[in-house]
Amino acid sequence: MFNTLRLTTIINTILLLLLLSPTLQARVYKCENGSGVIRFSDEHCAKGEKSTRMGWLNDKPSKQSKARQYKKTQAVSQETRTQQKAKKTNEAYVLLSLRTTTKLELETNSLRSHFSGERTDAPELILPDGVVVDLLRVRKITIDKLPRKSGLQVSIFMDDGYQAVKTFKKPYPVITGAAKIGRFSKSLADIKQIEFFNSKKLLKIRQLQPKQQVVKQVLPVISKKKSLTSSTGLSTPSS
Repeated sequence: MFNTLRLTTIINTILLLLLLSPTLQARVYKCENGSGVIRFSDEHCAKGEKSTRMGWLNDKPSKQSKARQYKKTQAVSQETRTQQKAKKTNEAYVLLSLRTTTKLELETNSLRSHFSGERTDAPELILPDGVVVDLLRVRKITIDKLPRKSGLQVSIFMDDGYQAVKTFKKPYPVITGAAKIGRFSKSLADIKQIEFFNSKKLLKIRQLQPKQQVVKQVLPVISKKKSLTSSTGLSTPSS
């Protein structure tokens, strides 16, 4: 019994080495029967055997698998590249993830928003409830679609740890900005996530400007709405 199992193991090892030969181009299958005996073959396993295709040994990846791997690598590396770029150039960038899986890198200082006839003159986001978000104080914004097309849930994560979750129905604000491919303009419903990198630099520059100039450039919408500004960067109309 022992000799038989040993002989079977030796035969399977020899067969595997032969199948691994660069001159052979067939696929390799690992076959395991109900008794746990494993064999390797260049043909499909017999009925009832557990089959594992060992195509990685001598098969080239398919075009589909290459495309999936490339897309996955790009999705991960785009965030890393933007973060490294912001650190290297000491400039502020924003990365928008669209619902089509496309990611766009924009200059933070070019961000503007439009809603109900109002347009910001600085990196701010006008929300349908009248709140104005100072984007230079934001770390990340996520936008989720609610079931049955009933609206959007917007989650805002500020740099100081403050978080706010708001729910809105149509119409939605439009965000614009400057990207490498040209001007960017999308409804908030078309965006899945907005990430900010190195916005503190622009915030410091703004804080160094004369106070009157800051109010004029950064809070035009808030002034029109007679709103109060809080330390969180969220502004709401005064009562």
